[in-house]
Amino acid sequence: MKNSNFVKANKSLYVNIGLVGKSMRNGLLTLALLTPNIAVKRGLLAVDDVKNFPAGLKHVLFITWGVSFVLTIALGLVHFFRTVSEQVV
Repeated sequence: MKNSNFVKANKSLYVNIGLVGKSMRNGLLTLALLTPNIAVKRGLLAVDDVKNFPAGLKHVLFITWGVSFVLTIALGLVHFFRTVSEQVV
């Protein structure tokens, strides 16, 4: 995917942000790989790029994206329940 315009644009956009930029790039790439039909239809990725993407790396991206999603929901629920419990007392 080194020749992909999608990857080049994201890399140039988030290169100076540091760790947050890397996580944003990984998240956008994972989202594009989760919805390959939409990404190919919009011209973000080529069909060959999606097919030739390493399966092991794809699994790692999906797992980390899923874990971060679950943790974000958990933190939101903790905040909600703390706010509700403070109002009751």
